[in-house]
Amino acid sequence: MSKRILINLSIIAAVSSFAIGATIAYFSDTEVSAGNTFSSGTLDLEMDTGNPATSTVFILSDVKPGDSGSATIKLRNTGTLPKPGGPPWTSKVYITFENLVDNDVSCPEPEGEIDGTCGSGKVGELSQNLNIRVRDYWGENCTGTPRFDEEHTLADWVSKSKTFLNDDMPSGDVNCIVIDWSVPTSTGNIIQSDKATFDIKFTLEQTEPWQ
Repeated sequence: MSKRILINLSIIAAVSSFAIGATIAYFSDTEVSAGNTFSSGTLDLEMDTGNPATSTVFILSDVKPGDSGSATIKLRNTGTLPKPGGPPWTSKVYITFENLVDNDVSCPEPEGEIDGTCGSGKVGELSQNLNIRVRDYWGENCTGTPRFDEEHTLADWVSKSKTFLNDDMPSGDVNCIVIDWSVPTSTGNIIQSDKATFDIKFTLEQTEPWQ
Protein backbone atom coordinates (compact mmCIF):
# COMPACT_ATOMS: atom_id res chain seq x y z
CA MET A 1 0.00 0.00 0.00
CA SER A 2 1.41 3.36 -0.97
CA LYS A 3 2.29 6.10 1.50
CA ARG A 4 -0.43 8.39 0.03
CA ILE A 5 -3.18 5.82 0.65
CA LEU A 6 -2.00 5.29 4.24
CA ILE A 7 -2.18 9.03 4.90
CA ASN A 8 -5.75 9.25 3.53
CA LEU A 9 -6.88 6.33 5.69
CA SER A 10 -5.38 8.01 8.75
CA ILE A 11 -7.33 11.21 8.06
CA ILE A 12 -10.61 9.27 7.67
CA ALA A 13 -9.99 7.40 10.92
CA ALA A 14 -9.25 10.66 12.78
CA VAL A 15 -12.45 12.32 11.49
CA SER A 16 -14.55 9.28 12.43
CA SER A 17 -13.05 9.23 15.91
CA PHE A 18 -13.85 12.98 16.36
CA ALA A 19 -17.48 12.54 15.23
CA ILE A 20 -18.08 9.70 17.67
CA GLY A 21 -16.52 11.63 20.52
CA ALA A 22 -18.64 14.72 19.74
CA THR A 23 -21.87 12.88 20.51
CA ILE A 24 -20.91 11.97 24.06
CA ALA A 25 -18.30 14.37 25.30
CA TYR A 26 -20.09 17.78 25.69
CA PHE A 27 -21.37 19.03 29.06
CA SER A 28 -25.16 19.18 29.55
CA ASP A 29 -27.70 20.35 32.11
CA THR A 30 -31.52 20.22 32.31
CA GLU A 31 -34.00 22.46 34.10
CA VAL A 32 -37.80 21.79 34.21
CA SER A 33 -40.61 24.32 34.71
CA ALA A 34 -43.35 22.12 36.14
CA GLY A 35 -47.03 22.62 36.93
CA ASN A 36 -47.81 25.40 34.42
CA THR A 37 -51.54 26.25 34.56
CA PHE A 38 -53.95 28.62 32.81
CA SER A 39 -57.27 29.29 34.59
CA SER A 40 -60.01 31.30 32.94
CA GLY A 41 -61.63 34.16 34.83
CA THR A 42 -65.38 34.79 34.93
CA LEU A 43 -67.69 37.56 33.79
CA ASP A 44 -70.98 37.02 35.64
CA LEU A 45 -73.84 39.53 35.77
CA GLU A 46 -76.56 39.24 38.43
CA MET A 47 -79.80 41.23 38.51
CA ASP A 48 -81.65 42.21 41.69
CA THR A 49 -85.20 43.46 41.15
CA GLY A 50 -85.93 43.78 44.86
CA ASN A 51 -88.02 40.60 44.81
CA PRO A 52 -86.00 37.38 45.24
CA ALA A 53 -88.94 35.30 44.02
CA THR A 54 -89.04 36.73 40.50
CA SER A 55 -87.01 38.56 37.89
CA THR A 56 -90.12 40.37 36.65
CA VAL A 57 -89.94 44.13 37.10
CA PHE A 58 -93.43 45.27 36.08
CA ILE A 59 -96.79 43.55 36.59
CA LEU A 60 -99.37 46.30 36.15
CA SER A 61 -103.05 46.27 35.31
CA ASP A 62 -105.76 48.91 34.75
CA VAL A 63 -103.16 51.33 33.36
CA LYS A 64 -104.73 54.51 31.99
CA PRO A 65 -103.63 57.84 30.47
CA GLY A 66 -101.88 59.97 33.07
CA ASP A 67 -100.49 57.00 35.03
CA SER A 68 -96.79 56.68 35.79
CA GLY A 69 -94.42 54.71 37.97
CA SER A 70 -90.86 53.57 38.51
CA ALA A 71 -88.77 50.48 39.25
CA THR A 72 -85.18 50.05 40.41
CA ILE A 73 -82.84 47.28 39.32
CA LYS A 74 -79.41 46.56 40.81
CA LEU A 75 -76.81 45.00 38.52
CA ARG A 76 -73.75 43.32 40.07
CA ASN A 77 -70.70 41.80 38.42
CA THR A 78 -70.11 38.71 40.58
CA GLY A 79 -67.35 37.38 38.34
CA THR A 80 -63.59 37.78 38.73
CA LEU A 81 -63.10 40.03 35.69
CA PRO A 82 -62.33 42.79 34.89
CA LYS A 83 -60.01 43.38 37.84
CA PRO A 84 -60.84 46.51 39.91
CA GLY A 85 -58.34 49.27 39.22
CA GLY A 86 -57.22 47.61 36.01
CA PRO A 87 -57.08 49.18 32.54
CA PRO A 88 -60.21 51.19 31.58
CA TRP A 89 -62.71 50.17 28.91
CA THR A 90 -62.57 46.47 29.76
CA SER A 91 -66.31 45.78 29.94
CA LYS A 92 -69.52 47.23 28.51
CA VAL A 93 -73.10 47.02 29.77
CA TYR A 94 -76.11 46.98 27.44
CA ILE A 95 -79.88 46.97 27.86
CA THR A 96 -82.30 45.39 25.40
CA PHE A 97 -86.08 45.51 25.28
CA GLU A 98 -87.25 42.47 23.33
CA ASN A 99 -89.94 39.86 22.71
CA LEU A 100 -92.67 42.50 22.58
CA VAL A 101 -96.22 41.26 22.17
CA ASP A 102 -98.93 43.90 21.65
CA ASN A 103 -102.41 42.47 22.18
CA ASP A 104 -105.62 44.41 21.65
CA VAL A 105 -107.43 41.86 23.89
CA SER A 106 -110.94 43.20 23.18
CA CYS A 107 -112.72 46.07 21.47
CA PRO A 108 -114.82 48.18 23.85
CA GLU A 109 -117.11 50.67 22.16
CA PRO A 110 -114.99 53.82 22.87
CA GLU A 111 -111.96 52.16 21.28
CA GLY A 112 -113.92 50.74 18.36
CA GLU A 113 -115.07 54.22 17.41
CA ILE A 114 -111.48 55.28 16.62
CA ASP A 115 -109.75 51.95 15.94
CA GLY A 116 -111.08 49.94 13.03
CA THR A 117 -108.80 46.97 13.72
CA CYS A 118 -109.34 46.44 17.44
CA GLY A 119 -110.43 43.16 19.00
CA SER A 120 -109.09 39.87 20.32
CA GLY A 121 -106.01 38.68 18.45
CA LYS A 122 -105.39 42.07 16.89
CA VAL A 123 -102.25 44.16 17.45
CA GLY A 124 -102.70 46.76 20.19
CA GLU A 125 -101.30 50.25 20.48
CA LEU A 126 -100.11 50.34 24.10
CA SER A 127 -96.39 49.99 23.32
CA GLN A 128 -96.60 53.01 21.03
CA ASN A 129 -98.08 55.10 23.85
CA LEU A 130 -96.06 53.84 26.80
CA ASN A 131 -93.05 56.04 27.56
CA ILE A 132 -90.02 54.33 29.13
CA ARG A 133 -87.14 56.30 30.65
CA VAL A 134 -83.92 54.45 31.54
CA ARG A 135 -81.24 55.90 33.84
CA ASP A 136 -77.96 54.25 34.80
CA TYR A 137 -76.15 55.45 37.96
CA TRP A 138 -72.67 54.76 39.32
CA GLY A 139 -72.91 52.65 42.48
CA GLU A 140 -75.99 51.13 44.06
CA ASN A 141 -77.64 54.17 45.64
CA CYS A 142 -79.11 55.76 42.49
CA THR A 143 -77.73 59.18 43.43
CA GLY A 144 -75.87 61.88 41.54
CA THR A 145 -75.93 62.50 37.83
CA PRO A 146 -76.81 59.42 35.76
CA ARG A 147 -74.23 58.40 33.20
CA PHE A 148 -77.03 57.27 30.89
CA ASP A 149 -80.46 58.90 30.62
CA GLU A 150 -82.82 58.32 27.67
CA GLU A 151 -86.57 58.16 27.16
CA HIS A 152 -88.44 56.49 24.30
CA THR A 153 -91.71 54.71 23.75
CA LEU A 154 -91.62 50.99 24.45
CA ALA A 155 -92.04 50.31 20.74
CA ASP A 156 -89.00 52.47 19.96
CA TRP A 157 -86.87 50.77 22.64
CA VAL A 158 -87.65 47.41 21.04
CA SER A 159 -86.74 48.71 17.57
CA LYS A 160 -83.36 49.96 18.90
CA SER A 161 -82.25 46.42 19.76
CA LYS A 162 -79.15 46.50 22.04
CA THR A 163 -78.52 49.89 23.71
CA PHE A 164 -75.20 50.84 25.32
CA LEU A 165 -75.44 51.89 29.00
CA ASN A 166 -71.87 52.19 30.30
CA ASP A 167 -68.32 50.96 29.75
CA ASP A 168 -66.96 50.28 33.22
CA MET A 169 -68.19 47.43 35.43
CA PRO A 170 -65.27 45.65 37.12
CA SER A 171 -65.56 42.64 39.37
CA GLY A 172 -67.70 43.40 42.44
CA ASP A 173 -69.14 46.59 40.96
CA VAL A 174 -72.85 47.43 41.39
CA ASN A 175 -74.86 49.64 39.05
CA CYS A 176 -78.27 51.10 39.79
CA ILE A 177 -80.77 51.16 36.91
CA VAL A 178 -83.97 53.20 37.28
CA ILE A 179 -86.77 52.56 34.80
CA ASP A 180 -89.61 55.10 34.79
CA TRP A 181 -92.80 54.63 32.80
CA SER A 182 -95.71 56.89 31.94
CA VAL A 183 -98.76 57.05 29.69
CA PRO A 184 -99.39 60.55 28.27
CA THR A 185 -102.75 62.11 29.13
CA SER A 186 -103.24 62.76 25.43
CA THR A 187 -103.31 59.05 24.59
CA GLY A 188 -107.09 58.66 24.73
CA ASN A 189 -109.25 55.60 24.05
CA ILE A 190 -106.90 53.95 21.53
CA ILE A 191 -105.28 51.83 24.28
CA GLN A 192 -108.45 50.66 26.06
CA SER A 193 -108.11 46.96 27.01
CA ASP A 194 -104.69 46.73 25.30
CA LYS A 195 -101.89 44.64 26.81
CA ALA A 196 -98.14 44.75 26.17
CA THR A 197 -95.70 42.11 27.38
CA PHE A 198 -91.93 42.28 26.87
CA ASP A 199 -88.54 41.27 28.27
CA ILE A 200 -85.77 43.48 29.59
CA LYS A 201 -82.31 42.01 29.04
CA PHE A 202 -78.99 43.27 30.46
CA THR A 203 -75.70 42.18 28.88
CA LEU A 204 -72.15 42.51 30.23
CA GLU A 205 -69.47 42.08 27.56
CA GLN A 206 -65.69 41.87 27.70
CA THR A 207 -63.92 44.45 25.50
CA GLU A 208 -60.37 45.22 24.46
CA PRO A 209 -58.61 47.84 26.66
CA TRP A 210 -58.50 50.36 23.80
CA GLN A 211 -62.19 50.10 22.85
